[in-house]
Amino acid sequence: MAYSRNFIQLRFGGVFGSTSSSVADKWSVGLKVANPGVDLVYDVTKITNLVQTATTLMASFHNGGGALSGTNCFLLWGTGALIGTNGKYNPTTQSTIFYTLATPVAGDGTPVHPWNTALVVSLRTARPRGPASNGRVYYPALSAAITAGTGRMNPSTVANRLTGFKTVITGINTAAGTYAAGTQVCVLSDVGIGQTSAVTALRSDLRIDTQERRENDQGADYQSVTIP
Repeated sequence: MAYSRNFIQLRFGGVFGSTSSSVADKWSVGLKVANPGVDLVYDVTKITNLVQTATTLMASFHNGGGALSGTNCFLLWGTGALIGTNGKYNPTTQSTIFYTLATPVAGDGTPVHPWNTALVVSLRTARPRGPASNGRVYYPALSAAITAGTGRMNPSTVANRLTGFKTVITGINTAAGTYAAGTQVCVLSDVGIGQTSAVTALRSDLRIDTQERRENDQGADYQSVTIP
C-alpha cells in the first residue's frame, strides 16, 4: 500500500494543566497538505513558512475562534515535514520542522469536561464514500456546554466552532498555494492504489467524543469502600 501523492504532515499540540508549565498530560492534532495533481518538491524554507503560518492560525482558533478548548488546554507548538508516498520522510535526510509559539496560548472557556473530551471535525471531500472521503480531527472541547434535554451541544455553538475551524483551513490553503499552486489541505488514503482528495467541507456532530490516549500520562487513582 502507498499514498498516491507525497504530502506535508502538519501537527499542532500542547499540554493540559493548571498552567502551561505544569504539564499533566499532552495533546496534538494533525492535518495533511498535498497537491492532488502533482508531487511537492522539498523546500525547507517553504515548509518552515507554512508551519509558522498554520500554527499562528491554529492559535487564533484555539484561543478565541469558538474552539471551546478550555483554559487548561494550552497550544504550544506546530510541526511539519514532507512525507513520501511510502509514509516516510522525503527526502530521508530531512528533519521535522518545529515552531514554538513565543507565548503559550490557553484555550477559551471554563473547562467542565475531562481532558480526553473532544468534538470531532470531519474533513469532507468530493468523494461520497470510501478511501479519502473523510478525515477526522479530534480537537479538544473541554469547555463545551451540553444541553440538558438532549445531552448534546447546541447547534449554533457547533456551527460557530466549524466557522472558526474553516478560517484555519482556508488560511492554510492560502499559505499552501504559495508553496505550489493547487496545494491545499487534503484527505489521503494509502488503501489500494491510494487516493488524494481536497477537503471541500467541514462538519461536526452535536455529540461530544473522546480521545482516550490524551489520558496516557494520568495513572488510575481508584477510590474504594468495603462492604461489611
